[in-house]
Formats: sequence, C-alpha cells, structure tokens
Amino acid sequence: MTINDITGEIVDAAMKVHTALGPELLESTYEVCLAYELSKRGLRVRRQAELPVVYDGIRIDAGYRIDVLVEELVVVELKSVAEICPIHEAQLLTYLKLSGQKVGLLINFNVVHLRTGSNGWSTSFEFTSALLGVLCGEFIVGGVAREVLFDDIEEVIAR
Repeated sequence: MTINDITGEIVDAAMKVHTALGPELLESTYEVCLAYELSKRGLRVRRQAELPVVYDGIRIDAGYRIDVLVEELVVVELKSVAEICPIHEAQLLTYLKLSGQKVGLLINFNVVHLRTGSNGWSTSFEFTSALLGVLCGEFIVGGVAREVLFDDIEEVIAR
C-alpha cells in the first residue's frame, strides 16, 4: 500500500465517521471511531502513540502522544474545535519532527461538512518545508492554490 493509498483511506474513513456522528462531539470520540474504521479496512493503527523527546542523548517521556498513527507512517492529529489555529498546525509539525515521519493529517471534526473551509483539513508534509493545506479541494503551497490530487502526495514527499 502506497502513502497515497493510506492517506486516501484515512480521509475516506474520516468522512465516513463525520457523516455518521456529525460535529460537536469530544475529540476522543472521533479518535476511537476513526481508529476502528481504519482497523476495519485492514490498516495498522495505534491510538495515543507515545512520542518521546530526545534531549542530550536521552529519551524522555514528556507526555506527548500522537492521536492516531497509521501504518507507522502517517501522523493523524484530531481536533474538535471552532477553527484550526496556527498552534494546531505547529503541533502537527512538531509531532512530525519528533517522530521522524514525513506525512501528517490535521483533521477538525467540529465543522458542519468535513470538506467545508479551512476549518476541516490541514495536511502537512516534510516538517522542514512549507506547510501544505488541503482546503476545499485545493492544495495550498506557499500561498498558491491548485487543485489537489492525492497522487501529488508522493511527489511532494520526494522533494
């Protein structure tokens, strides 16, 4: 399964969960349901995956947890908030950096329609490069929007 397949399954599963449950539930509810849905699809899922900090050569458990880690490749950070703020995106970027992963999804379930506006989706790759966002079917790259295709993900990661 390619990274495109995995992220596609995550997005599809999140939409299914959101359609069934709607907005305004606790983040933990969406986490359990998304993990269950991904597991049903045959994906390996870890909830609340420990994310240690390495400081001065020592591995320290500072209490960081990845909401959902899929196939040990994709970091999924879930929110149920009025809107995604820069601090939420920074949190995902930090988790990518600490975990050494290159692909992450920031999903806010507290929207009427998961595809609506910038409140629903933000996708980050390569914590050292520009933040990329999937907003209303557009790819935001350095402030320039273009149509998004999940086929683009592997191309972006390869850069």
